[in-house]
Amino acid sequence: MELHNRVVRAEFWSDPRLQRLHRDKRLFFQGLFQLAEDSGCLEDDPFGFKINLFRSPADNDITEETLAEWRDEFIRLGMLAPYEANGRRYLFVVNFHKHQKPKNPSAPKNPLPDWVSFEPYNSNPYTGKFTISEEVLSEYLATTEKFFKPSAKINKGKISKEKGKEGEGNARARARDNPPPPPNEEELRLLELEQGIPNWPYQEARDLEHLRDLIRDFGVEIVRQSLLDLKPFYLDHPIGPKDSPRAKLRTFCRKRKQWAEEETRAGPGSRDSPAIRTEKGGQVHDSKPDPYASLYRR
Repeated sequence: MELHNRVVRAEFWSDPRLQRLHRDKRLFFQGLFQLAEDSGCLEDDPFGFKINLFRSPADNDITEETLAEWRDEFIRLGMLAPYEANGRRYLFVVNFHKHQKPKNPSAPKNPLPDWVSFEPYNSNPYTGKFTISEEVLSEYLATTEKFFKPSAKINKGKISKEKGKEGEGNARARARDNPPPPPNEEELRLLELEQGIPNWPYQEARDLEHLRDLIRDFGVEIVRQSLLDLKPFYLDHPIGPKDSPRAKLRTFCRKRKQWAEEETRAGPGSRDSPAIRTEKGGQVHDSKPDPYASLYRR
């Protein structure tokens, strides 16, 4: 985590959401812009926020616990998007790319969320272009607002006692005591479908968490049908380094849900109802011509 030079635009001082907050919170949010990489992402680390933004002895009243509470408030306001990758917590500054236009954006060091992709320049692979999927981000923020749970408060006394190897061991033990539940049979079948998609960047923990989010939002059957739809799409258009297949899967799920609602309105057997896909012998079959086949073309 390091500070970067950023532009503070005039709109920052007139944003109605920020105007309702205390000046210290506004200063903290401005600091997050400077801690974020050119991707708009940064580590979710209240201790890092403290030592980088409020290191002065005059700031002793601003603690790690205080910064964690401020972070949670900005998440509830939809100004920060929390996500996890490789077992670590990260934040995305939602309007970062609307206000910051670096000339040659640096390649990301932090893992990217599903709505951010990076395309390196041919002339210099260490710089490139970031693309934000506003549609995927908006859907994610809608679910985050509904299901977000603030992280546990920091107990400074406990932290001081657990410093060193013993403290690290206690932290690992607590993590083992509260692991995520193992995948059930239906989730295992969905994971197998994902692994059957050529070049899918499979990461079991991340994909399981993503599938559970999709199941919560769309239901098991829509997710299963969408995975079957996605396989022929990526057979024709192989997954590349700048693709976000998990974001694409969410888009397919959203389309499938729309199709299901259209079929309900039109009635079963309507010419406008979507095709149902099945998989036999490794081949995907349509029960009838798919009127939405154009979706599979880029």
